[in-house]
Amino acid sequence: RNKFVLLLLLFLDAAGFTILFPVLPELVDFYQKAAGSGSTSGTSVAGLLLWMGGDPSGAHAAAGSASAQRASVAIGGILTGVYALAQFASAPLWGRASDRFGRKPILTLTMALMAASSALWIFAGNFLTFIAARVLAGVAAGNSGSITAAIDDLSDDSNRLQNMGHGSAALGIGAMLGPV
Repeated sequence: RNKFVLLLLLFLDAAGFTILFPVLPELVDFYQKAAGSGSTSGTSVAGLLLWMGGDPSGAHAAAGSASAQRASVAIGGILTGVYALAQFASAPLWGRASDRFGRKPILTLTMALMAASSALWIFAGNFLTFIAARVLAGVAAGNSGSITAAIDDLSDDSNRLQNMGHGSAALGIGAMLGPV
Protein backbone atom coordinates (compact mmCIF):
# COMPACT_ATOMS: atom_id res chain seq x y z
CA ARG A 1 0.00 0.00 0.00
CA ASN A 2 2.75 2.48 0.93
CA LYS A 3 4.68 1.58 -2.19
CA PHE A 4 1.63 2.30 -4.35
CA VAL A 5 1.29 5.79 -2.82
CA LEU A 6 4.97 6.50 -3.42
CA LEU A 7 4.73 5.33 -7.03
CA LEU A 8 1.65 7.52 -7.48
CA LEU A 9 3.64 10.52 -6.20
CA LEU A 10 6.42 9.83 -8.70
CA PHE A 11 3.79 9.53 -11.43
CA LEU A 12 2.29 12.91 -10.43
CA ASP A 13 5.72 14.58 -10.38
CA ALA A 14 6.46 13.43 -13.93
CA ALA A 15 2.96 14.22 -15.18
CA GLY A 16 3.24 17.70 -13.66
CA PHE A 17 6.32 18.37 -15.74
CA THR A 18 4.71 17.46 -19.07
CA ILE A 19 1.11 18.47 -18.46
CA LEU A 20 1.32 21.84 -20.16
CA PHE A 21 2.80 20.62 -23.46
CA PRO A 22 -0.49 20.04 -25.31
CA VAL A 23 -2.05 23.32 -24.15
CA LEU A 24 1.00 25.46 -24.82
CA PRO A 25 -0.22 26.86 -28.17
CA GLU A 26 -3.48 27.96 -26.55
CA LEU A 27 -1.58 29.59 -23.68
CA VAL A 28 0.61 31.50 -26.12
CA ASP A 29 -2.50 32.59 -28.03
CA PHE A 30 -4.19 33.73 -24.81
CA TYR A 31 -1.21 35.83 -23.73
CA GLN A 32 -0.66 37.22 -27.25
CA LYS A 33 -4.28 38.36 -27.39
CA ALA A 34 -4.04 39.80 -23.89
CA ALA A 35 -0.87 41.67 -24.87
CA GLY A 36 -2.54 43.02 -28.01
CA SER A 37 -5.61 44.21 -26.12
CA GLY A 38 -3.54 46.22 -23.67
CA SER A 39 -4.66 43.99 -20.82
CA THR A 40 -2.24 43.57 -17.94
CA SER A 41 -2.58 39.80 -18.26
CA GLY A 42 -0.34 39.72 -21.31
CA THR A 43 2.02 42.65 -20.91
CA SER A 44 4.89 40.51 -19.71
CA VAL A 45 4.55 38.37 -22.81
CA ALA A 46 4.49 41.38 -25.15
CA GLY A 47 8.17 42.13 -24.53
CA LEU A 48 9.07 38.47 -25.02
CA LEU A 49 7.20 38.36 -28.33
CA LEU A 50 8.85 41.57 -29.53
CA TRP A 51 12.27 40.23 -28.52
CA MET A 52 11.61 37.13 -30.64
CA GLY A 53 10.54 39.24 -33.59
CA GLY A 54 6.90 38.32 -33.15
CA ASP A 55 3.80 40.46 -33.25
CA PRO A 56 2.43 41.00 -29.73
CA SER A 57 -0.85 42.25 -31.17
CA GLY A 58 -1.49 38.77 -32.48
CA ALA A 59 -2.43 40.19 -35.88
CA HIS A 60 0.11 38.02 -37.66
CA ALA A 61 0.15 35.21 -35.12
CA ALA A 62 -2.25 32.89 -36.82
CA ALA A 63 -1.98 29.31 -35.65
CA GLY A 64 0.90 27.67 -37.44
CA SER A 65 2.61 30.93 -38.44
CA ALA A 66 6.34 31.25 -37.89
CA SER A 67 5.76 33.94 -35.26
CA ALA A 68 3.31 31.77 -33.32
CA GLN A 69 5.64 28.80 -33.51
CA ARG A 70 8.61 30.85 -32.23
CA ALA A 71 6.47 32.17 -29.40
CA SER A 72 5.33 28.66 -28.43
CA VAL A 73 8.89 27.36 -28.46
CA ALA A 74 10.27 30.28 -26.43
CA ILE A 75 7.49 30.29 -23.86
CA GLY A 76 7.61 26.49 -23.63
CA GLY A 77 11.34 26.68 -23.05
CA ILE A 78 10.93 29.29 -20.34
CA LEU A 79 8.17 27.36 -18.57
CA THR A 80 10.02 24.04 -18.80
CA GLY A 81 13.27 25.66 -17.72
CA VAL A 82 11.89 27.39 -14.63
CA TYR A 83 10.19 24.17 -13.54
CA ALA A 84 13.34 22.09 -13.98
CA LEU A 85 15.57 24.70 -12.34
CA ALA A 86 13.26 24.95 -9.32
CA GLN A 87 13.17 21.15 -9.07
CA PHE A 88 16.97 20.95 -9.31
CA ALA A 89 17.45 23.62 -6.65
CA SER A 90 14.89 22.21 -4.20
CA ALA A 91 15.73 18.49 -4.42
CA PRO A 92 18.69 18.59 -1.99
CA LEU A 93 16.68 20.69 0.45
CA TRP A 94 13.74 18.27 0.44
CA GLY A 95 16.16 15.35 0.77
CA ARG A 96 17.82 16.81 3.85
CA ALA A 97 14.46 17.78 5.34
CA SER A 98 13.04 14.29 4.81
CA ASP A 99 16.11 12.78 6.50
CA ARG A 100 15.69 15.11 9.44
CA PHE A 101 11.89 15.31 9.88
CA GLY A 102 10.77 12.08 8.25
CA ARG A 103 9.53 11.15 4.79
CA LYS A 104 5.80 11.38 5.41
CA PRO A 105 5.62 15.02 6.62
CA ILE A 106 7.85 16.24 3.79
CA LEU A 107 5.95 14.30 1.13
CA THR A 108 2.66 15.59 2.53
CA LEU A 109 3.97 19.14 2.42
CA THR A 110 5.31 18.83 -1.13
CA MET A 111 2.04 17.36 -2.39
CA ALA A 112 0.16 20.25 -0.76
CA LEU A 113 2.53 22.61 -2.59
CA MET A 114 1.81 20.75 -5.84
CA ALA A 115 -1.94 21.23 -5.27
CA ALA A 116 -1.35 24.92 -4.50
CA SER A 117 0.60 25.31 -7.73
CA SER A 118 -2.29 23.77 -9.67
CA ALA A 119 -4.74 26.17 -8.01
CA LEU A 120 -2.43 29.08 -8.82
CA TRP A 121 -2.31 27.93 -12.45
CA ILE A 122 -6.11 27.74 -12.62
CA PHE A 123 -6.44 31.32 -11.39
CA ALA A 124 -3.39 32.74 -13.18
CA GLY A 125 -4.71 35.81 -14.92
CA ASN A 126 -1.31 36.92 -16.13
CA PHE A 127 1.86 35.38 -17.44
CA LEU A 128 3.97 36.15 -14.36
CA THR A 129 1.48 34.40 -12.09
CA PHE A 130 1.55 31.43 -14.44
CA ILE A 131 5.36 31.35 -14.24
CA ALA A 132 5.08 31.50 -10.44
CA ALA A 133 2.76 28.48 -10.56
CA ARG A 134 5.33 26.56 -12.62
CA VAL A 135 8.14 27.52 -10.23
CA LEU A 136 6.06 26.35 -7.25
CA ALA A 137 5.30 23.08 -9.05
CA GLY A 138 9.01 22.61 -9.72
CA VAL A 139 9.87 23.27 -6.08
CA ALA A 140 7.30 20.68 -5.03
CA ALA A 141 8.57 18.17 -7.59
CA GLY A 142 12.00 18.39 -6.01
CA ASN A 143 10.64 15.69 -3.70
CA SER A 144 11.52 12.93 -6.17
CA GLY A 145 14.68 12.09 -4.26
CA SER A 146 12.70 11.84 -1.02
CA ILE A 147 10.21 9.54 -2.71
CA THR A 148 13.01 7.36 -4.02
CA ALA A 149 14.54 7.26 -0.53
CA ALA A 150 11.17 6.24 0.91
CA ILE A 151 10.91 3.43 -1.65
CA ASP A 152 14.40 2.34 -0.62
CA ASP A 153 13.33 2.43 3.03
CA LEU A 154 10.55 -0.05 2.19
CA SER A 155 12.93 -2.34 0.33
CA ASP A 156 15.28 -5.06 1.40
CA ASP A 157 18.08 -6.66 -0.59
CA SER A 158 15.71 -9.13 -2.26
CA ASN A 159 13.33 -6.55 -3.78
CA ARG A 160 15.28 -3.25 -3.92
CA LEU A 161 16.07 -3.49 -7.64
CA GLN A 162 12.47 -4.38 -8.47
CA ASN A 163 11.10 -1.49 -6.39
CA MET A 164 13.49 1.00 -7.98
CA GLY A 165 12.45 -0.28 -11.40
CA HIS A 166 8.82 0.31 -10.48
CA GLY A 167 9.78 3.86 -9.51
CA SER A 168 11.42 4.44 -12.88
CA ALA A 169 8.35 3.01 -14.61
CA ALA A 170 6.08 5.37 -12.65
CA LEU A 171 8.20 8.34 -13.78
CA GLY A 172 8.10 7.20 -17.40
CA ILE A 173 4.37 6.55 -17.40
CA GLY A 174 3.75 9.92 -15.73
CA ALA A 175 5.82 11.74 -18.34
CA MET A 176 3.97 9.91 -21.09
CA LEU A 177 0.45 10.37 -19.69
CA GLY A 178 0.91 13.94 -18.39
CA PRO A 179 0.03 15.48 -21.76
CA VAL A 180 -2.97 13.17 -22.10
